[in-house]
Amino acid sequence: MKLTASSPRRRTWTVNYRFAAAALAAAAAVVLGAAAWRSHQVHRLADALLREADDWERRRDWRRAADVLYRYSLLRPADRRAAVRRARAFDGAARGEAEQRQAAQLYQAAIQAAPDDASLHRRLAELLLEIGDFSGALVRAEVLLTLEPDDASAVRVKALALAEQFDRGGAVSRAIAASELQAAQRRNPEDVGLAFVTADFLRRHSLPSESGQRAAADALVDQAVARFPDRGDVLLSRHFYRARHQLPGAEADLTRAMEIAPHDPEVLLAAAARRADRGDWDAAARLYRDAIDRAPHDQRGPLGLGAVLFAAGRRDEAADVWRSALRRPGAGHNVATQLQLARALLCLGRLAEADDVLRSAETVLASEPSVSNAETARRRRWSLALRAGWHLAREELEPAAALLERQLQLYPSGRGAAAQDEHYGVLFQLGDVYQRLGRWSSAARSFQKAASLRSDAVAPRAGLAAAWESAGRWRLAAGAYREVMKLDPHDGNALCSIIGVLHRLAAAEPAPESESDPAAQRDACLSEALSWAKKAVAQRPEDAMAHLQLGQTLALLSRREEAEAAFLRAVEFGGGDHRVQLGRIAFYAQTGRMPLAQRTLEECAASAALTPGARAWFLAQGRRALGERAEAQRQYFEALRADPENVVLQQQVSDYFRGPDAARSRSLLRRALALSPASRSLQQSLAALESSARQEAQP
Repeated sequence: MKLTASSPRRRTWTVNYRFAAAALAAAAAVVLGAAAWRSHQVHRLADALLREADDWERRRDWRRAADVLYRYSLLRPADRRAAVRRARAFDGAARGEAEQRQAAQLYQAAIQAAPDDASLHRRLAELLLEIGDFSGALVRAEVLLTLEPDDASAVRVKALALAEQFDRGGAVSRAIAASELQAAQRRNPEDVGLAFVTADFLRRHSLPSESGQRAAADALVDQAVARFPDRGDVLLSRHFYRARHQLPGAEADLTRAMEIAPHDPEVLLAAAARRADRGDWDAAARLYRDAIDRAPHDQRGPLGLGAVLFAAGRRDEAADVWRSALRRPGAGHNVATQLQLARALLCLGRLAEADDVLRSAETVLASEPSVSNAETARRRRWSLALRAGWHLAREELEPAAALLERQLQLYPSGRGAAAQDEHYGVLFQLGDVYQRLGRWSSAARSFQKAASLRSDAVAPRAGLAAAWESAGRWRLAAGAYREVMKLDPHDGNALCSIIGVLHRLAAAEPAPESESDPAAQRDACLSEALSWAKKAVAQRPEDAMAHLQLGQTLALLSRREEAEAAFLRAVEFGGGDHRVQLGRIAFYAQTGRMPLAQRTLEECAASAALTPGARAWFLAQGRRALGERAEAQRQYFEALRADPENVVLQQQVSDYFRGPDAARSRSLLRRALALSPASRSLQQSLAALESSARQEAQP
């Protein structure tokens, strides 16, 4: 077809193959050149980093070497030899448990790169043992023994890990742990530390009949000293061994160690601790300061010095020592020092500073692995105890109780004597907190557990008795007070309390499940109360309260003449005590001699040197004993108007209204707490009233 001028012209496209090929070749050349240049630069930089790492390793600056090797590993992640070097360098620089755990992780990575390198397995096993991962150390030691069956280090780690597991209640028998330790000691005869650990284990876990085992342990220690008679550290180890097991010669070992190595920080620290045990605070402080000068980065020096100053009552100085220790390079996260500082600040009442220090310690502890060594677990418990103390200082009882409960969950099943003492203290404190909260059953449970840990302790049994008494569980309270009296027959408070409890038990109805006759129960309780009251008079023949309780008991037994004689003796020894006079007035009223009771009340109120408020209160108490409630209430209000800031009066009037007007009773207690917010008796009374109100409100 013929095209005209108006017809569109078709375009055609063609590829310039020569140009395209040239462009692609140029691009490929650029990419390859860039890659080659980058490879050259990476290779050059990596070689430079290796040379720098070599230089830092020659200088034994392990931290910088580890940093450089980390940068090198980013450039050459497949270099297995560098992974091994980095693990060893970081291990050399590791300070504290957190860095040691990181070093262990690096060793595990290095083992993947060089699985047949026994030295890596050996050091990892030792490192896991040091940080308290005994299961991991045992596994690694077993692996090492498959590589090198005669490896002495693996035998040592395995034995120590088994011994630690046994001490913590693990599934390891005593015989196996002892056998492995003795075998390890024979394989490592020059390892003095292992010899002392073996001897200590054999002595601690010997049965009374195994005198031969104890003798063998002592001989092992003496052999170590005989092998190295001029080494202060060996003598120091025997000093610790003998002191721990109360063997003769401990003091002589320490004296000899001081002569051989007078500037050794370890010897100085031990000597300082010994002086502190004796209460020689000045000498202990001098030795601790000397140890700090010799080893300024060792936190044990400031910890000990602060503890000595704290024990000597110089708490501000102790806080300054611990604060200065935390400012030293590398010590900012030393949890032990932080906790000591927090304790000092709490005792000094500096709650805001204590809170800051505790928060820092809690942050560090929260970052620690859940599986840790015994010392870290102890610090976790201590941190919870201090935080509970901080809440108690702010009168925040509920969070304090919750923290103490958490602390109780952290005690190991196979705890030693020190942990058991600590456990006892926490249980006792928790019982006290629950008492202040008015949670009597919880308080009793805590005191009962504390008592089970110490068969000769009076305080938890007294707390248990008081808790049951506050709960109105008279029979249980009487039983607990009997336990107190067995342990301390001269405990005047318990003696007075058990008489009052037996009086209440005599007036109470027998329990529904009990088959005892009410009259028989009353007679038995009053008979026992009488025996206790006579014992109180025999112990304190001139104590008015002892005679008063004897008179009250005799009155309940209807032995009127003897009761009156006891009341008169109470008046003779303590006529100025309003409790004695009120007891006599109540006795006259109970025996039907109302005119005599009223005359005695009026004479006492008129003759006593009382303030208007105290006189009104005395009259109120007397009218109450006479059964004149309206007049008693009027006198109570008169007493409150005369002395509105008398906390004791507020509490006593609250007790009067507890039955007929619980709301007014609570109101009076709150007013009293506003005047005395730290009063434990007020807190307990209010808690008990509020608990009763909640129970009554429940359908």
